[in-house]
Amino acid sequence: MHINTTNFEKYINMAEACHDEDPKLRPRQIYFMEQNQRNCAMEQAKTILSEMPDDALVILTDLDEIPSGKKN
Repeated sequence: MHINTTNFEKYINMAEACHDEDPKLRPRQIYFMEQNQRNCAMEQAKTILSEMPDDALVILTDLDEIPSGKKN
């Protein structure tokens, strides 16, 4: 399943607020934005997958971090 956070208003508002700040006042690392994006994606996933069994395995990752399906 692909969840696109660019359509998720809560994430967009957080991202815009971050980018509207003076760069000198932002935290040195803005990895908190990735965490916000993951949290929003997880909120969407919980809604979409509400009928999943309790023991289902869900892997949440960014597109640039999709694990390989190959075994070593």
